[in-house]
Amino acid sequence: MAALTVADAKAYLRVTGSDDDGIFGGLIESSKIQLIVQTGKHSAGNLPIEENELFKTAQKQMVGQAYSNREGVVNGAVADLPHSVNIIIEVIKNTDAFSVEEVADAPDIE
Repeated sequence: MAALTVADAKAYLRVTGSDDDGIFGGLIESSKIQLIVQTGKHSAGNLPIEENELFKTAQKQMVGQAYSNREGVVNGAVADLPHSVNIIIEVIKNTDAFSVEEVADAPDIE
């Protein structure tokens, strides 16, 4: 398994071309940090959490939301996380399969 890549995110959103690859890279990193901070979890078993498929699903949805609403405000309101992402965050926070312990390859977000 590997962490979410720009190619993965673009395939999920059906985006072609490379003009926005830098944007996608930043959104992927931002979503990873936001999920780790919100869940308080760093690993899934013996893997860094960003290699977990549930974590990557939440990342794809967050990247899609942020990419579609790059200005951050939609109709005068700040865009919220998709409801499904909030559910995934709660599952990760409340499941013993995810750990607050960092593994050797986990990212440093401090």
